[in-house]
Amino acid sequence: MQSVKTMNPLLKKQLIDFFGENYEDNSDLLPFFNTIENTYTSYDEQIVTVQQAMSSSSELIEHINKQTKDIIDMNSQREALLASLRIQNEELSDYAHMVSHDLKSPLRNIDTLTSWLKEDYESKLDDKGKQTIKLIRNNVQKMEDLVVGILEYSTINKGDANTYDVKVASVLDDVLKTVSIPENIKVNVKDNLPTIKADKSRVHQLFQNLINNAVAFNDKENGNIEIGHQELDDVWQFYVKDNGIGIDKVYFNKIFKTFERLDNTSTSAGIGLSIVKKIVDYYEGKVWLESTINEGTTFFFTIKKK
Repeated sequence: MQSVKTMNPLLKKQLIDFFGENYEDNSDLLPFFNTIENTYTSYDEQIVTVQQAMSSSSELIEHINKQTKDIIDMNSQREALLASLRIQNEELSDYAHMVSHDLKSPLRNIDTLTSWLKEDYESKLDDKGKQTIKLIRNNVQKMEDLVVGILEYSTINKGDANTYDVKVASVLDDVLKTVSIPENIKVNVKDNLPTIKADKSRVHQLFQNLINNAVAFNDKENGNIEIGHQELDDVWQFYVKDNGIGIDKVYFNKIFKTFERLDNTSTSAGIGLSIVKKIVDYYEGKVWLESTINEGTTFFFTIKKK
């Protein structure tokens, strides 16, 4: 049985005050004294536990406060970075406009001068000279197409972000009036094309670049381009299908990158499909393709229903 001498000093003093110096001689009360002692011991242990918990809580609160401060600092840095990126994008876009404008003038001058040269000296030029002039003009045209492509690419995300009803059939009518389609290529536009929520100029760019691509890479005597759509749950899915040269699967991702071309003989500036992807991304859609070498290619893209 527990001795009184091992009791908590405060408890022992209280017992002596109440029962006298010889209270421990009363064996009948010892179980009672031990129970009280255990209560004191349990209470002390609880006090220690609470103190430890409070200490841990203080450390946890300090850690949370530090983490909160770090998150606030990171968000401030993020906002500053985003603001800086917006400014840089604006400056880059303005620079693209300036460069495009400054380059167009000398390119047109070169084209005009070579045209005059050909007309004024045609009788004096041999076949090699005529071929050289033709090569110069072709390269000037490539350069001008590239300049226009860069300008279009840089302005896709600019301007009014609002969308409105756009009749796809009407846009395609306008596109086919402006795109040069060789006589050996027939374009078949499926009926009942939908009205979508978008911007007419961007939709025009989208189909124009896909049709131009289908024309540029069609080597068939009887070329075909088919344009249609499918309505899905939350998107409109469109396709532009051709029976041209086809594309190897290893190039499926590469062709959507800016300035990437599959050959060096094409008149393409290498930016048309990157414009397509950027416009589709702008409308939170997806673009992909299916292709078989020497049989043709089908480009698919989606635009969300609003």
